Amino acid sequence: MKRLSIAVAALLLLGACSLGLDLYTPPDSRDFVASCARGYDAVACKALNNVSGSLSGELTFVLVNASDADSKAMLARDLASKGIGIEAFLSSPEARKFALANTFVAPTLSTGRLATADGKGHDVQCSQREGTQFCRIDGQIEGFNQLQREPGRSGSIYLMDGYLPF
Repeated sequence: MKRLSIAVAALLLLGACSLGLDLYTPPDSRDFVASCARGYDAVACKALNNVSGSLSGELTFVLVNASDADSKAMLARDLASKGIGIEAFLSSPEARKFALANTFVAPTLSTGRLATADGKGHDVQCSQREGTQFCRIDGQIEGFNQLQREPGRSGSIYLMDGYLPF
């Protein structure tokens, strides 16, 4: 009985974790987004994952540094202003627009003018803070590279305080 209780407790603990990312951070940005996309409320990751296969080279993704539910709520507010419900997002053309607007075909961000996968140019300012690269895009959103210290890194994941407009 005691072993069963321990096994049940372990399963409950593991079930509370998002699939993979709480236990392991993939060093490849595409794998990171694919793992993130397994989350129930990970609508942004699902949109990014759907587009990543159509792009070649190392990719840098912009994600919101928040829970899946908070990220989904932020995206839902943006979509509502366009007359689209969050439920219809992934099957709408807006999902692709969102994904391309929040993906750079580059291994990482650096200071200068960089284009996202939708072809729009963005002014990027990067600096080091306590050994971590922080970047600000268009003076609107800022955040850090989650994969900066991962050995064998391919691409980047920037956890920011918002998304780029789409």
